[in-house]
Amino acid sequence: SRGRIYLQIGNPTQSSVDANRAIELLNFNFITLGWDYYRPTRDQQLADAYELLDDANTELERPDEANAAYDWASYFR
Repeated sequence: SRGRIYLQIGNPTQSSVDANRAIELLNFNFITLGWDYYRPTRDQQLADAYELLDDANTELERPDEANAAYDWASYFR
């Protein structure tokens, strides 16, 4: 993902922005009942986004935010 590339090239701030935007979009776009079929896919993508957010926050030396993101990633796995 683009956010992962940002992290790899040393831009954890932009990586964090991308991860948060992905989480926002995934939560917003899958709130209706008709999307239940796609819930496993959405949950996997949310787990990936939260894992990226965990990594970005770790690089940014934000341990509390990193731990919270890790917990969410674990929840969706």
